[in-house]
Amino acid sequence: MMENIFYLSALYLHSHSFFFPPSPLTFQNYKHQPCRRHLQCFCRIILEQCIPTLQTMGLSINNLTGKIPASIRNLSSLITLSAGDNHLEGRIPEELGRIATVEFIQLSYNKLAGTIPSSLYNLSSLDYIDIASNQLEGSIHPDIGVFLPHLTGLFVSENKFTGPIPGSLSNA
Repeated sequence: MMENIFYLSALYLHSHSFFFPPSPLTFQNYKHQPCRRHLQCFCRIILEQCIPTLQTMGLSINNLTGKIPASIRNLSSLITLSAGDNHLEGRIPEELGRIATVEFIQLSYNKLAGTIPSSLYNLSSLDYIDIASNQLEGSIHPDIGVFLPHLTGLFVSENKFTGPIPGSLSNA
């Protein structure tokens, strides 16, 4: 299975839909790390293998825990990231905003904290971002509509944001 992983373009693992028994070959490099869920180990492998063809990663509703790793930047062709309804914590990594191909981000219903990374405002192709129901704070950049002209969906409710709704959203 892992031999052809470099040709993978879409990975959908929503709602506990993917489980496999650990094999010595697949997880030989991960024995020293706690892996309560095989899915978490598999995701770690995906991120560390730098799969250049992966465009869609759907990981929603899997009870995943931990932080979104900075190694997400290795997914240089990523267009869609869907990892909502988990237990992810920590900050949204700046590295996510450095993947120029990203158009869709869905990270709602997690435990993410901190502010929206400034790098996300550089994703001019971003058209959908759902970060609702987290513990994010700060304000939404007043020029979000200028920076993200293709934005059609922005979901930020149930966070700790302050400040006005940016008027520039009318430009998106």
